[in-house]
Order: sequence, then C-alpha cells, then structure tokens
Amino acid sequence: MNAEAFRCLVEAQDQRPLSEKIRLIEKLLFQFTIAARVIGSDDRLSDKQIVIALKWLNEMTHRTWNILYDLRRNEDHDSMGRLYACMRQYAAESRELGGHLAESFRLAMSHF
Repeated sequence: MNAEAFRCLVEAQDQRPLSEKIRLIEKLLFQFTIAARVIGSDDRLSDKQIVIALKWLNEMTHRTWNILYDLRRNEDHDSMGRLYACMRQYAAESRELGGHLAESFRLAMSHF
C-alpha cells in the first residue's frame, strides 16, 4: 500500500462512531507492543537501529494514548488525522519503524 492510500485508510476511520474509534486505538496499542518485540529481536538491525526504532515507537505510543484519552472523554479533535500525522512523522525518524506502524494499523483494522 502506498503512502497516499495508507493516509486515506487511516483518515477514513474518522467516519466511525466514537466507540469504534476507541476499540481501534486500543487494538492498535496492543499491536504496538508486538511491534516492539519484533523490532527488539530483529537480528538484521544494529543495536543503534533498534534503540532508535524503539524510541520513536515509544513516542508514537504516548501520542496514541493521548488520542485514546481524548476519545474516552468524548473529545474527538481530528483523532485519525492526528494519528496519521504522528505515524508519518515517526516513520520518517526511523525507516525501520515505518513498516511496523503500517502493519500494526492493518492488524488493528482486521478486527472490524
């Protein structure tokens, strides 16, 4: 999936009811924990690449928790647009992370 199609997929989730967005974000956070394990055990990556990828995944996780917090308070301020912007930014910080973010989102979406 190219970057534009992925952006459209993420931002299209803004049409979902609040309860579904909350479930989607919860599933995404779970997928991030799996991504962290995969990154940490990838023998093809140097220690430096692992640390950088995990650093930005941690930051992505914090931002995603903030989005979830807002949604649980019935406050939806372009949650999916914000989510995509963060994913794009942190994927740019670590090339090794980008594919994991997209795959985590795809897997979270598979529950719907």
